[in-house]
Amino acid sequence: GDQPQELTTTLLDFPITVRATPTQYTWDFGDGSTPLTTTDPGAPFPADGHVDAGRYPDGVIGYPYPHLGTFTITLTTTWAGQYQVAGTTTWLPVTGTATTTTTHTPVTVLESRTHLVAENCHQNPTGPGC
Repeated sequence: GDQPQELTTTLLDFPITVRATPTQYTWDFGDGSTPLTTTDPGAPFPADGHVDAGRYPDGVIGYPYPHLGTFTITLTTTWAGQYQVAGTTTWLPVTGTATTTTTHTPVTVLESRTHLVAENCHQNPTGPGC
């Protein structure tokens, strides 16, 4: 998600809270194409699969694969940080950024072709696409 993550720990006997905020997402679709970098973490594709006018729904990170195959998608998230010493109200910046990488189970891209036929597959089990 795009929400800050907080972790409380002790550093040199001082309790501190570290806040990491995601600032950038880099999607590698595993097919050798240039990765896509966004500031949006994306959103789940609608459960009903509905797409208006061939356009991805708002918030969905979509990618049309140029060829069929099995691909591993990798997401690298860049984080900016702040810290706060217990008992204070000031958040101080952490210099630099950190990244985390998440790899998705490989996905297989298939092609489905449609045919205009007079009978469905129950009526003609040997018809095109049955």
